[in-house]
Amino acid sequence: MKAQQTNLMKRVLVSLLLCGIMVFWGFQVSGEEWTDAQKELWKTTETFWKNMILGDADDAITALGTKGNLEWWPTKKKPYDANAIKEEYKRWFDYDKPVTYELEPLNIHIVNNIANVFYLYQWKGKVSSDSGRIMETWIKQDNKWKFMGAMACSCEKALTCK
Repeated sequence: MKAQQTNLMKRVLVSLLLCGIMVFWGFQVSGEEWTDAQKELWKTTETFWKNMILGDADDAITALGTKGNLEWWPTKKKPYDANAIKEEYKRWFDYDKPVTYELEPLNIHIVNNIANVFYLYQWKGKVSSDSGRIMETWIKQDNKWKFMGAMACSCEKALTCK
């Protein structure tokens, strides 16, 4: 009987040790820490989405730092300047705007003063909704990140379309 208890104790201890090692390694693999620049870029992206919820076209555009830049939407023949983008956002917000959203950052890759931000999004409005993948390109000028452009595609289940 005593040998069975000792044997059981050894099995439990070995199992606990192995579980502890697996958990530790799991945190090492998934716990990659972002740099300050990556955190700053992600905060800018989140600020843009928060302003979308508020329906504030001016603040959404300011968050992107798009003044002086162009943005080309897939349904339009020509790129928009900042004024045209603002008018388009206002029209969208009058019709519908995001009421809820969810973002999942995938990667933020920075080389010198150029960055690509990859993430999944999902938003729901009162009239419509969308979900998909986005790759945004940013440039750092005058110590601020400015939005340069993006490529996006809709997915039926964005947060699962990795």
